Amino acid sequence: MTIELPFGRVQKIPVSIPDSFGEKAKDTMNHHRIVEPISIVEQQIENVEGVKGYIYLPTPMVEMLANLYQEQIDQYRGVVRNASRVVGKVQYQNVLEQTKQKLLDILMELDEQFPGLLDEYKMSEENNEKVQNIITTNIYGNNNPTNIASGVNI
Repeated sequence: MTIELPFGRVQKIPVSIPDSFGEKAKDTMNHHRIVEPISIVEQQIENVEGVKGYIYLPTPMVEMLANLYQEQIDQYRGVVRNASRVVGKVQYQNVLEQTKQKLLDILMELDEQFPGLLDEYKMSEENNEKVQNIITTNIYGNNNPTNIASGVNI
């Protein structure tokens, strides 16, 4: 967390989440879920200089952290302007590689189920359901509600 101090000074405070916080709050603070498209993840990897980058936390999280450290902030007579989480470049690269691997798995299974996919594929309800099942299973695994409701093998 970064505190802006009088006369243009800046002080960084390392933050740790106390055990008194609920599991959901600790999970939100300690884990970053990547919801951006893959193209954005690729741009972020390119923009990270060195081995680590920073993700700026949203305002509600910053305010929550500022309340935790209010006494220390007041001691410095500062104001919290932002807070960020350190993320390793390798972590982003790992997400990208896993996504590519999932896509390859889907394509390989589609090729296995429909060997003449480019030349002989016929649009039918049965084929559409097979394709949908293959994609859903590879993305969400076998515990997907659709698979549980309709069975793994359609």
